[in-house]
Amino acid sequence: MGSKHKRKESISARLALLKPDAEGSVRRELGEERVVEDDARGQQVAMLRLHEAALPNSKTRRSFDRQVKAVVGFEHLNVIPVLEGGTNDGEGRGFLISARVEGPTLREYLAEKAPLDPQDAISIAVDLLNGLSAGHHRWLVHGGISPDSVLIQVVDGRPQ
Repeated sequence: MGSKHKRKESISARLALLKPDAEGSVRRELGEERVVEDDARGQQVAMLRLHEAALPNSKTRRSFDRQVKAVVGFEHLNVIPVLEGGTNDGEGRGFLISARVEGPTLREYLAEKAPLDPQDAISIAVDLLNGLSAGHHRWLVHGGISPDSVLIQVVDGRPQ
């Protein structure tokens, strides 16, 4: 019973304490996203539990754990902060807990607003590229940019 075992128990126990929000869950490309109340942080957060097939073996689980460690603590105006994550949810499924962000995905935004005003399209592209660039300067690679993985917030009438 090393410290690794204790860490696994404490994280899976903490995940069990996260209370689902009344809104329910949303299916995403990688898994199921749910807004939860995180009593330890005193705030609502977004929890993504990856599909079982997303991490089919110990090699992919170790790789995912390394990637999570690399992004926790990374902060940038155009990047949703990952607060914690890993594969030790008690079932071996990957999970990410991030700041909660209100807003549609880029796909949903485009379906509602297309065609975009050229200035709005440029604003979205610049914000996206600034976030990616900041990550690349820390040797982080997203690897899954798609209209479903980009969230849009409207601030002062302009998309970000």
